[in-house]
Amino acid sequence: MPPSRRRLLRRAGAALLAASASGCLDSGSDPTASDPSAGEPDDATSPTPTATSAPGELTSTPTAGSVGAETATTPTASSFETTNESYGKWLPTPAAAGIFRREDYIFTSVAPGPLLANRDRVSESLVSRAEFDSFVPGVDSSEDITAGTRVLKGWTVVETTYDRDGAVATAEERGYTRDEPHRGFAIRSNDSGATLAFGDGVIVVSGVSGTAYEGEKRPRIEAVIDAGTGNAPRYGEDVDGCGRLLDALGPAHLATGAPHRRGASFEGAVAVGKSARLGPERTLLRAPVVFAEGAVDREAVGEWAANAGLFDDAEPTTAVDGRTVVARALVPTESFTGFTSTLPAHGSERTATPE
Repeated sequence: MPPSRRRLLRRAGAALLAASASGCLDSGSDPTASDPSAGEPDDATSPTPTATSAPGELTSTPTAGSVGAETATTPTASSFETTNESYGKWLPTPAAAGIFRREDYIFTSVAPGPLLANRDRVSESLVSRAEFDSFVPGVDSSEDITAGTRVLKGWTVVETTYDRDGAVATAEERGYTRDEPHRGFAIRSNDSGATLAFGDGVIVVSGVSGTAYEGEKRPRIEAVIDAGTGNAPRYGEDVDGCGRLLDALGPAHLATGAPHRRGASFEGAVAVGKSARLGPERTLLRAPVVFAEGAVDREAVGEWAANAGLFDDAEPTTAVDGRTVVARALVPTESFTGFTSTLPAHGSERTATPE
């Protein structure tokens, strides 16, 4: 393939991935993936390969709204088996309260704990991008964070074990004042517009360390809380393409996804994403593309994957599961430095910029 064509394919879809708040959920860094060769995920937790799978690949049956069929067993803070598998519940549907300007948005989630606990096995680039404690009051160490999920620009959901009362007191010492609580969350805000919502095992952060969004933050904070507590529709439940995408991304140490208008990436596609699940020796990379009914194009995804910088020198394979095509490859964990800023797209002319 001519170099110019290869560069075009590698750059395709770059506009799909927005910059994350303070670089902490940077789309260019993707801590994630498990090492099948080392038993992660093992036979007890992995889906059964189907007839459409390439040899050695894992497949799962999409169930709209669920986060993934591949689940880890007996997770510990220092184990690669600990993933961000619950992040999907914190993604509100774009139609929530009419507060979102678009019908779609990009989400990104990272599992800092396992990356930092295994810093001797992962690249410095991934370690540096897993630090959250500097901008989340009450979190003493990012190793205590199970998942950090960016919802739109400047909204981050941090799932962690922490002292809630102590965190609220710390926020107040930093100049945050009391707002009306919402569904059991203690909410504090400051004069610069930053807002914090403290719940049991979770902190919702908005506007801390700067954000590109200058509008009213409280309604969006409430939308995230409503989704997370099951009091409002979630993205994966309300939008079929998003539900299938979440399933295909699977439990991971970093995942990002972009449901979008039909054809914005591949012809007939309605959602794209990528995830990485680290293991002690190898990292499993996934790049799913969800198509509309009758529009599945495995060949196009395979062509993109064969020339994408995402998989480095590995040879990716593709598998079809219903309307979803997933490109997968294993890469050495020690050399995996994170994702580029591109999401799967077939040709540079097909890009989208969900907010």
